[in-house]
Order: sequence, then structure tokens, then C-alpha cells
Amino acid sequence: MALIQSTAIPSGATDYEIDQSLRFNDDDSAYLSRTPASAGNRKTYTFSCWIKRSVDTGGQIFVGENTSTPSNSDYLQFQSNNKLRFFQNGASSTYAYLQTNQVFRDSSAWYNIVLAVDTTQSTASNRVKIYINGIQITSFATETYPNQHTESYINSNVPHGIGAQSAASSLSSSMDGYLGEVNFIDGQALTPTDFGETGDYGEWKPIEYSGTYGTNGFYLPFNTTQGIIAATGGTITTDGDYKIHTFTSSGTFTPTTVPTSAAYVQYLVVAGGGAAGRGYHWGGGGGAGGMREGYLEVSAQGYSITVGAGGVFGTNGGQGGNSIFSSITSTGGGAGQSGHEQGGQTATTGGSGGGAVGTGAAGIAGQGFAGGTGTGGLNPHGGGGGGASEAGSTDAIMDGGDGRESSISGSSVVYAGGGAGRREDQANGTGGTGGGGSAANGTDGLGGGGGSASGNTNGGSGVVIIKYRYQ
Repeated sequence: MALIQSTAIPSGATDYEIDQSLRFNDDDSAYLSRTPASAGNRKTYTFSCWIKRSVDTGGQIFVGENTSTPSNSDYLQFQSNNKLRFFQNGASSTYAYLQTNQVFRDSSAWYNIVLAVDTTQSTASNRVKIYINGIQITSFATETYPNQHTESYINSNVPHGIGAQSAASSLSSSMDGYLGEVNFIDGQALTPTDFGETGDYGEWKPIEYSGTYGTNGFYLPFNTTQGIIAATGGTITTDGDYKIHTFTSSGTFTPTTVPTSAAYVQYLVVAGGGAAGRGYHWGGGGGAGGMREGYLEVSAQGYSITVGAGGVFGTNGGQGGNSIFSSITSTGGGAGQSGHEQGGQTATTGGSGGGAVGTGAAGIAGQGFAGGTGTGGLNPHGGGGGGASEAGSTDAIMDGGDGRESSISGSSVVYAGGGAGRREDQANGTGGTGGGGSAANGTDGLGGGGGSASGNTNGGSGVVIIKYRYQ
């Protein structure tokens, strides 16, 4: 967490102070996710937050997901052109699409965004209102309002993401910046004066929201006392004020004590890596297991944990096993292609895709990258398997793609590296950092892809790590 600077949001002895914010790093694809137990009011709601952008890139702020077609979800986001956009696809062909003319380039400034939706209004322009620092935006590059009584995916019984889209099939447009004082109000379309006021010098500053939240409403202050949790399951270690639960095999994570306010845990879910293509002469590297990171709301109940096994050559096409924590699924790594004299395994898609002599198999956005494309002819090269941070064959044609670093365990560790490919003269590439094998199995517990060799080389098993504040 990061301190909100007093120069951005003035404070004083009698002012309401926001002391903490939550940092979202788009390189980590970090986000918060919750799925309401039942739908609330899908026609009328308010979302308010304080936001400070870190870079001039697009990024989701708040999303209510269409899980069957994630690109048609409802969302509030900054675009790469620095404009703010609200898109409401809803449950029908009618939608809202508001894109501001105003741009928001100042990475040193805090903005209070209030989105108020009430599709029961008879006047179209009253159905969606967007406010920045207390002022309603009325100038739009694109201005389309929903039909009266349109229902949205926001506040439906679907995954909701803060900081990125969280559907299992996609993780796109991750936010890079800070969020503080997040309020979601179910059943009311409010105004900025419910969340802020004008200070003595004309600045817009926060006030404490004193109203009700409705069925699915919530408040996220991100302060140091929020989210104190106790839980059981896995191998438990301590890192300062945080407990870390590491699962290298399937089990159950059970929060036994949770706060009355929203309780979030940080997670890392890495699937099993794919098996390499066997090749006396050449073969493709196995793709790394899919890697997902973020925050998930939990309650006092048991959550089943599945840790994906590494893919085994000749079994299930060499595909790695999925790893699962609650609604979060990371997909097993794709298998590498076998050499022609060692047939029986083709390059397959996965969290990261398997390498091939032809085109490498695809990875899944937000989990990993495609396998590398090798070369045919008289001296064929098998491409490296894809990794969590780059495609196979990025560094050299037979090299596995590198994995991605995470410090959730209390130490910096690289996970989900792609396995190396092999060429006609029996030379081997280099496995991707993060457990990718080089003429060897992928590393267990890192989800690395297997490296092609003359014998069978399998993927490494995955891991699930959960972290939360306990004091």
C-alpha cells in the first residue's frame, strides 16, 4: 500500500483524511475481484474512487463482466489516449458509450471520479453522469446513452474487477496507478457532494460517505486495519505483518476470522507446465503453466485449491494441469511438438503455448504467451515454449520464453518459464527463467515447461500462494 500525499488531497486537523491507497502495477496484472452472491439493482448504482495514474496507458478502473464475451463487459476505464470512457453493454443490444473530450495526463494529480447510473430516468442524458473532482462532464467525443430501464452487467451475479478485467478467459487493460477511498452504492444514483467538498482554496477534497450501501454495495478504504484475517491450509509462513499460505499440492484454504468490512487476499496461481515434444533430433519446448496474480474477496468458508500437475509426454496430449483458487483458474501449459521420427504429440495451446517447427501454439492473454515458431528444411529447429512474460523463441529460436517475477512469497521468485526446443543436430536451446527445462523436465512448483530431448521430458507442477495481513 502507498500513502496518499497531503499535497494531492489537502488535510488538516478537522478534515477527513485518506491515509492509504492501493498500488496497481500493470506489469503484475494485479486487480481486485468479487462476485456478488446475487444480483442487486442493475439499473441504479454509483461508483466513486480517488485515482492517481502512474503512466499514460489505458486501464480498467471498474468492470462488471460478460463472462461469455468478455469484450462486451460493462466498464469504466482510462484509454491509451488519456480519455475517460464508460461502456455499458448490458444484457441487450442497447448500450451506453461515453468518451470524454477531456484528457487526463497529469500523473502527479489525484482525481475523484464519480459514476452515477440510473436508467429509470426519462431523460436520456440523466441516465449516466460522470463527475471529475466535483464537476459533471458534459463534453463527450462519443455520447450514447442507454435505453430507459436498461440493465447492466455491473451489479449482476458476475465477476466484478477493480484494476483490470478478471474473467478467467481474459485479463486485459490492467491499470497502473493508485486507488483510494472506493465506494460502490447499490440502488442509488448519487452526486459528488456525497463523497467530497470544495476546500478553502477551491480544491476538491474527500469527505466521509455517511449513507447506506444497499445489498451489494461496499467500501474499500485500504487502511492498515482493513482485512485482518486468520486462516488455515497449506504451508504457512510469516513475512512481517503478513501470513503466506503455499500450496504445492491440492488442499483447502479456510479463512477462520475475517473483518466485517470487505476482506481481500493476494494470490498467485500458477498451472502445471506442458511436456516437451520428444525428438531424437528436434522437438518443441513445452509451454509454461498459466500465471495469474491479483486480489480476491474472501469470507469465512473453505476454498478448494487445485494445484496442476506438470504435463506428461504421451498422456493427455502432454498438456499441463490447471491450477484453481476459488473463481481463479490458471490454464495448464501447452505441449511442445514432437519430431517427425518421434510422432504422437502436436503443439497445443495453453496458459503459455507449446513450441513447434511450424507456428507455435497460442497462449492465453493475461496468463502467458505463445510458443516459438521454429524452422523446417534440412536442419529443423523446434521453437521454445512460451513463458509468462514473453513468447518462446524471443531470445533465440530454440529458447523458452522467460517467466515473470513475483514477491508474494516474501522473496523475489520467477515463475512460469517456457521449455527449450531442440534442433536436428541435437543441440538444445536454453529454458526460460522461471523453471523452463533445457533437455530436462520443467521445475516443479514453478510451472516450467519441459525442454525437448531424445527422451521424455515433462512439465513442472504449479503452485498456489495466498497472502494476507494478519496483524
